[in-house]
Amino acid sequence: MSNRGEGVNWPLDESDEHGSRKTTGTVKKVWISAVENASKSLAEKVANEKKWRQNYHHIVNEIICEQAKDKQNALSIAENGLKEVYNQFTFIRDGKELLLKDAMETYTEDLFESVEFSGSSKPKSIDFGITVAELKDLAEKSEIEPDVADSMKVVLENSESFIETLKDTWFVLLGSTSELCPLKKLLELGLNVVAISRPSPKRQAKVIQLAKESSGKLIVPVRKVADKSKETSEICGADVTVDTPELRTWLLSLKKDKRLVIGSYIYLDGAAHVLASCAMDAIVKDLVDKRPGTALAYLMSPSTVYPIPAA
Repeated sequence: MSNRGEGVNWPLDESDEHGSRKTTGTVKKVWISAVENASKSLAEKVANEKKWRQNYHHIVNEIICEQAKDKQNALSIAENGLKEVYNQFTFIRDGKELLLKDAMETYTEDLFESVEFSGSSKPKSIDFGITVAELKDLAEKSEIEPDVADSMKVVLENSESFIETLKDTWFVLLGSTSELCPLKKLLELGLNVVAISRPSPKRQAKVIQLAKESSGKLIVPVRKVADKSKETSEICGADVTVDTPELRTWLLSLKKDKRLVIGSYIYLDGAAHVLASCAMDAIVKDLVDKRPGTALAYLMSPSTVYPIPAA
């Protein structure tokens, strides 16, 4: 069960007279919608599972195997699942509740402006922590795929020229103070960063100081109505799950002549992480649709598995 205030929300459970927002029913609806066109039996298995929290991983594994059968299955299951997400999750603003997809169209006000900082240090060289010989050894031991070693070899041998090609790109970090977000590394390499994280004078001051001590550039969002007599760290920041539509509007207008790379790095516990993921996807979706050339980046996990088509 998950009850929260403003922003992205789990939908109300219409069968509950207390107006609770239960997560399991919504999750099952999404998985059913995702897979029912590809496999009726799997959709029925999701619907009939009584101990979802204990057994969902077995069923999800079967769904992934169904996706891996061919390209059409992979795409349709993902697309149908996302479509149902937008038919389920809601957004609350001033007591009014809309579907998240409708809120993104309704709340388009330009609430944020940019404050930019530039560092004065020299860019740091990249330390990958591995050599070409070590990569080759890992590939020979089948600990990594041979093409991974080949690709990393190209990166290792051409890192400086690769970095140079990114000097005109702006990296938008959703969840810039998350533990595994590459904020510090990007700034050290002399690259351009848009840092979005919740308001917190202490944390925002650290972000700004990182930028000033680096060779990169930093942009943070500040509400137009904020008291500009205060330090930027005291007034900057935004909550991705609450300011979702307005952050999208701000990013659409930001550095229009530059390429954006949108990184989704927020990581929270349990039901809150699902809401953050929905908010990030809503922002990403509009930016990809309305700013051609926008690239995406996501937090990698050693437990993530990527099916590779047979040669």
